Amino acid sequence: MWFSEINEPVARVFAQHWPDAPNLGDITTIDWSSAEPVDIICGKMAGLTPGTRSGLWAHMATAIDALHPEWVVIENVRGLLSAQAVIPDKRDQIAARKRRGSRGGRPPGFDGDAYRGRNVIERFFALAKQWRGIATRFDKLAITYRAGVTLCAILTWVRLLGDTP
Repeated sequence: MWFSEINEPVARVFAQHWPDAPNLGDITTIDWSSAEPVDIICGKMAGLTPGTRSGLWAHMATAIDALHPEWVVIENVRGLLSAQAVIPDKRDQIAARKRRGSRGGRPPGFDGDAYRGRNVIERFFALAKQWRGIATRFDKLAITYRAGVTLCAILTWVRLLGDTP
């Protein structure tokens, strides 16, 4: 277990609760090939697109791609779902655009890394939506909804741990 935090007061709280967990520091400078593998990555999703706001999502996606955790738990769901889609284009659409040349619309392009990261998140949301309270959002308080999402993630993770030797 480890954490990545640059805010010193927050890092002290983490260190107090988990004294054996190292702080890897700034997420933008971590060498993920040397980081200890983990089952779950949790994080706040600020800056979904590189170059906008903080661009932290790009670094989180890099960590997910390098570490291949079983689960990814994130905040800022509304911003995540409104992010630009990275679904690959169909081969016939790409061919038609190339055939039409400059009249063919947007150029064919596909970022496989971004698609892989988004797929991991979409699979977790599909699992989380099986919880009626999460899917319907009937909670009156945001903190109650957030607690439900957290509980769903924890119970799902514990259920997966039960299958491991």
